[in-house]
Amino acid sequence: MNLLTKMAQGLIGQKLHMVSAVDVRRVIGYQDFVDTAPMDPVYVVDHSRMKLVPVTKREPCAFAAAGAMAQDVSLYCASAARLFIALWPGPALARSLATLCGSDTVGAAARPVATHSIHLTLNFLGDVPRQRMAELVPALHVPFQPFELSFSRCEPWRHGLVVAIPDAVPAPMVHLHAALNDVLRRLGLPVQERAFRPHLTLARRHFQPPPTPIGLPLRWLVDGYVLAQSGVTPGGDYLVLQRYG
Repeated sequence: MNLLTKMAQGLIGQKLHMVSAVDVRRVIGYQDFVDTAPMDPVYVVDHSRMKLVPVTKREPCAFAAAGAMAQDVSLYCASAARLFIALWPGPALARSLATLCGSDTVGAAARPVATHSIHLTLNFLGDVPRQRMAELVPALHVPFQPFELSFSRCEPWRHGLVVAIPDAVPAPMVHLHAALNDVLRRLGLPVQERAFRPHLTLARRHFQPPPTPIGLPLRWLVDGYVLAQSGVTPGGDYLVLQRYG
């Protein structure tokens, strides 16, 4: 891949080369979209090249420089919103889901997902220009039939994820996912072609077998879905933009 920079003198080219062939996206971020992001910048500091900076000040200077670069990237991307469509449990159910597999008491190295952030992604839209919101929001209103999900087991997924899997995927949920994909295609927005694997991410960076599920199966009467935005705060919080159903 070549990276071109437009300058007064013309186009300056730089070639990107492979440093590691290992997919590390799931271990360098906290949000679900990081797992499948086309590109995730990683800022690496080489202290040996900071010869004009005193040794004791190199680390804080590196922090400041990395923060400034990340802010520049964020400002450039601010014209678009990273969006996804999801099922979003209420607070009480989210707390119960957080304890389903003991994910609120995992080891010190693991990162449980905050209860207010637990959700089940239906469709990931990626970065959508904000000027398209006016047509997108009403277009996502599709026929919806309430359905029930039951959770009684958890699974360890790659890169340290602990996820809760529905005991069954009801037909109305399959139809909803397909209908939303049809809308995205009509709008010319990206649609993930991989198999739909509904799940709730409960913890990240948990590299031990998940604990045995606690208590009876949890039942969730799904009465709607939401359009949400990710990355609205430095901590990676989500913002629900519109509710449907």
